[in-house]
Amino acid sequence: MKTIRTLPAVLLLLAFGMGASAAQDALNNDTIIMMTEGGLGETVIVAAIRGAAATDFNLGPIDLVNLKSRGVADAVLAAMIEAGGGAAAEDADRPAPGIYLLRDDGSRTPLEPTAFSATGGSGLRRRFTFGLVSDEVKAVVARPSAVIRARQPRPRFLFVFPTGDAASPSSVTIANAWSAWWYDYGTGLTSPNEFVLAQFYEEDGQRELGIGRSGDVSSTRGIDGERSVSITFQRLEPGVYEVVPDEDLTAGEYCFMPLLNDPSFNRLFDFGVDGQ
Repeated sequence: MKTIRTLPAVLLLLAFGMGASAAQDALNNDTIIMMTEGGLGETVIVAAIRGAAATDFNLGPIDLVNLKSRGVADAVLAAMIEAGGGAAAEDADRPAPGIYLLRDDGSRTPLEPTAFSATGGSGLRRRFTFGLVSDEVKAVVARPSAVIRARQPRPRFLFVFPTGDAASPSSVTIANAWSAWWYDYGTGLTSPNEFVLAQFYEEDGQRELGIGRSGDVSSTRGIDGERSVSITFQRLEPGVYEVVPDEDLTAGEYCFMPLLNDPSFNRLFDFGVDGQ
């Protein structure tokens, strides 16, 4: 009789345990990465997704890019989206506006705005040529190297621009360096097309980059063409882009600089590339 009285409690515990086990066994992004890196073929992984009792995938555009960077096949990504309801879920973890270096493990490191000083030469050539010859204007960063480092020769970046209400400084709290820079200088920038990727000259313990010419007759602005690197970008969602250099970057110091026609701006986003 004692056993009969406790039977409902036993059944309840068993049911709870089975439910907890099912929750723990739900396939998620980490599980798919583990299966991929463990050498399972895409056919096997797709079958596992379609046969899973439960799934808990994060399928926003940024999540999909991270999964792809870890080697997950397109067929597997499609099966994950299908299991998640037929469409990529809204990325609830959309990062704050900024430029991010995408790491091989799927994490992202923000590039912080770095101040530079603009120098325009001594002016001797202008005086000796009655202003007909202009001096090169350089952006100079006093520190010899950037804090953020990339090990891969062709690093990947994520550009996140404010959209909707977030594009108005009155509607958000400025909580990081990028946001402060954005609302001071970058209002209106909406695409990676409005930035240039360039490599610094390194000399005398500082970094330099030609950003224009200044003369008595005329002045021009523009990044030194010999130091610029072309990029390709893909729009992942409104205001979010993946950016990749078109060629491998040699070891050295680099930056993304906004192409603002404003002589008062003095910020760039720097990073370094270390040799393998």
